[in-house]
Amino acid sequence: MVTWYSLSIIIVLFFIDPSIEQGTLNFLDGYRSSCKHHQQGNVNLIISAPHGGTLLPDDLPNRTIGGCLRKTGTNAGICTWWFNDTCTDGERCNATTVRDTLSDEFAENVANELNIQYQLKPFIVIGKWNRIKIDFNREINEATLNHPEAIAAHHSYHTNIQQAINKINQNFGKGLLLDIHGHSAGNYTMVGYLLTSNQLNVNNLNTLSVTTSIESLCDSDREECIRGHSSFG
Repeated sequence: MVTWYSLSIIIVLFFIDPSIEQGTLNFLDGYRSSCKHHQQGNVNLIISAPHGGTLLPDDLPNRTIGGCLRKTGTNAGICTWWFNDTCTDGERCNATTVRDTLSDEFAENVANELNIQYQLKPFIVIGKWNRIKIDFNREINEATLNHPEAIAAHHSYHTNIQQAINKINQNFGKGLLLDIHGHSAGNYTMVGYLLTSNQLNVNNLNTLSVTTSIESLCDSDREECIRGHSSFG
């Protein structure tokens, strides 16, 4: 797993289109501003963030009503997802609607830093509608409750990702997609790297006799690699 991630990072930094110079990352809106996207990438990297949106279109139902777990008929034992389903022949099944805190801002910050520091402009797709209305990272029925406007927005988000994939396949042959997620409980970051909370709280991570999931990337200074000025986490 470590080798795969290391290889992915090398690929991202190696395949650069020199014809596209550093500049502002200009975004375009998708269907009804349900998402925004940047398709003028010069590197084989896509950054997506599906769950940080804040917009709440009034004409879409809230997904908090959930689906309906059927108890009889051909769909018995299956949860179906329809926004106008009264669910008189079943019981409600829950849809996840919590918003990822600052995940869209984090995705943009990563993209901006890559552009500023290394003149790398990734392809970017960010959901703008709140997860209460749509889940861009779920199967379309659960994601949209089969509401036509939500379906159109879901298609818009994934069409933009597919367009970025097609461009990368055409220009580079291979690429990496980073799908950014976050917590819903507050403004903090969980780094992990196979370290427990107690291990992460030690004063100097270089003193730990453990192997992290990014050990091959850290050279001899694990402390700097994981939580130093140049760290990602």
